[in-house]
Amino acid sequence: MNYQAGITAPITNHAIFIEYGIINTKLVAKSLETLSEELKDTEHIVGIGSPLIEALNSKVPGLKRFPQYSNHLYHIPITQYALFTILQGDELAPLDVLADTVSKKVSEAFEVAEKTKGFKYQEGRDLTGFEYGTNNPSGDAAISTAIVNDKRKTLLGSSYVTIQRWVHDFDAFNNMQNEEKDKRIGRYRGTNEVFDAPRYAHVNKTAQENFDPQAFILRRSMPWSDNRGRGLVFIAFGNTLRAFDVQMKNMIGLEDNISDGVFDFSMPATGAHYWCPPIEDGKLDLSLVLT
Repeated sequence: MNYQAGITAPITNHAIFIEYGIINTKLVAKSLETLSEELKDTEHIVGIGSPLIEALNSKVPGLKRFPQYSNHLYHIPITQYALFTILQGDELAPLDVLADTVSKKVSEAFEVAEKTKGFKYQEGRDLTGFEYGTNNPSGDAAISTAIVNDKRKTLLGSSYVTIQRWVHDFDAFNNMQNEEKDKRIGRYRGTNEVFDAPRYAHVNKTAQENFDPQAFILRRSMPWSDNRGRGLVFIAFGNTLRAFDVQMKNMIGLEDNISDGVFDFSMPATGAHYWCPPIEDGKLDLSLVLT
């Protein structure tokens, strides 16, 4: 199965997440092919959003724009762009150079709309000190969770990804007692051990095995920090968008009116869905969208 290798590769020390908007619809196909050639035989990741699919007069089964999630307390932002790249590696300087190169290569059709640098923190912890990615599938389970297994060659090996840049309110978080912090997550911050937490605890609201059918996702999230604040770039891959959808609905309490405790100290600033094409001969297989 020819999927983008970076989706299941080990998490690197650094990543640059870039989302692009369209500035010239006539040149999107050319720029997409240029991007595919530039990132050939690498573990960087490319996702295509609905605005780009629409500009190409094409269709990807299962792909949709990021929908509206809201309740009486929270309104989850929608920032759906056309193109998404994850440039990842263990040294930041080469990634900075590559980010500039890629952006220039596609600049005839696309402009940078959102750019965030992520980094590994304390061997896999969020900036709040909690571990993230616990119970992430691995090995064959990671592949079956994240990668589309479809008889249609143009879909086989593809994936769907959701990105949200969450901004933490550290004043609110630091004013909580340690016990209250742990209750919001449902794990002890020091040991990562699960305990009998309230229903609003994040582990209870997003327990992947408790949905029917189960709703597993492959997460490649990373902390971020710049002049906009600090938080977590949430990245979730799936063989459909369903798992993210049911988890997000449960987080805001659409059925039980119980919101996830995470919202007491963090809120997303962005939200978008993308489709990651399969790979053919080391490059993106764009045959589904470039007809």
